[in-house]
Amino acid sequence: MKKSVYFFLILLLFVALVAGCSKQPVTHHIDMPIDSVEPVEIRDWVEKSKNLFLAQSKELNGKQYLLVTYGMKPTGGYNVEITDISHSETQLTVTVEFTKPNSDQPVTQALTFPFDLAVIDATGLPVEFVAAGDEFHVPSLKGIDELKPIVAHSEGIKLFAPSSGSVVRRSFTVEGVANVFEGNVLYKASDQKGTVLVSGFTTATMGDWGYFQIPIVLDDFIEVNKLTLELYTQSAKDGSVQDLIEINLYIE
Repeated sequence: MKKSVYFFLILLLFVALVAGCSKQPVTHHIDMPIDSVEPVEIRDWVEKSKNLFLAQSKELNGKQYLLVTYGMKPTGGYNVEITDISHSETQLTVTVEFTKPNSDQPVTQALTFPFDLAVIDATGLPVEFVAAGDEFHVPSLKGIDELKPIVAHSEGIKLFAPSSGSVVRRSFTVEGVANVFEGNVLYKASDQKGTVLVSGFTTATMGDWGYFQIPIVLDDFIEVNKLTLELYTQSAKDGSVQDLIEINLYIE
């Protein structure tokens, strides 16, 4: 009698687990040409994301788009594939398989931007991306809901504003995302003679892409009409400049 009760309880538990963690039909777009992605809002989203190693989710017109970009790679042979999507009542779990080329593997000698885009019915659930294969973590966005257009970038710093050559006031804001050692982004603004007018640092994140804003304020008594803005990190080993972004701005 006890065995029958135990079996019945185990069966109920199994049914509850299956009901709480189900799967949906999935449409995949692995490494398809970006200009063929539809609708246009999603195409633009893929385009502005392709330079980052990043996982994102977006709902549009009753569909949920799951995008994983691997960033710019020096050759072919890098692959990213969403291999499993399941959800409970509280969360969507997306497993992503990453592959890097072997040292003796023949690959295309050209820059590539591997990505996978999966489409499911909208769930309204938060998403957890789980890495498998040659990566142990999939970076996500922190401090901002959606990636903005990138106007300048280095490996670890992506700049949203201002764009190079633009006209700014004596008080303006620099914004972007960064994924750098200890999350520290350094900056300095210099005049046309190379004199540093403003300098400091801000904190983003390490391991994920953290949003940052930097207020730049030039004193009224400073005579300047052209400004060079630099964003960068410093090597913990020798202090050398890394992840440098340098843009020229004009003062209104």
